[in-house]
Amino acid sequence: MEHLAKRGVNCPQPVHARSGEAIGRLAGRAAAIVTFLDGLSVRRPQAHHCGQVGEALARMHEAGAGFALRRRNALSIDGWPSLFASAEARADEVSPHLAEETAANSMR
Repeated sequence: MEHLAKRGVNCPQPVHARSGEAIGRLAGRAAAIVTFLDGLSVRRPQAHHCGQVGEALARMHEAGAGFALRRRNALSIDGWPSLFASAEARADEVSPHLAEETAANSMR
C-alpha cells in the first residue's frame, strides 16, 4: 500500500506500531491496521463505472511496477488441490455430489 501511495494511488495506509513495524501478530497470525478511504459504494453500477475501474486498475498496475516482494498465489490452479482437500468434507453442503464431481474432474 505504501509503495502504491508513493506513486499516486489513493489507497488505505498501514498504521505503524511504535516499533515502526506495519505488520504485527494477532492470535498467532500476521495482522495489520490500515486507514479508511472516504467514499461510498456504487449501488447500481453502469457501463461508465466499468471504464473507471479499468482506468484505476491500470494506474495501480503501473504504480506497482518495480515492487520487489513476491508471494505465491494460494488460490491459483496449483493451490486448488489443497484448498479442495480442506473443504471436501463439507462440499456437498454447497451442492449435492459436489465432492464427487470435483474429485472426478482431476483435483487429485
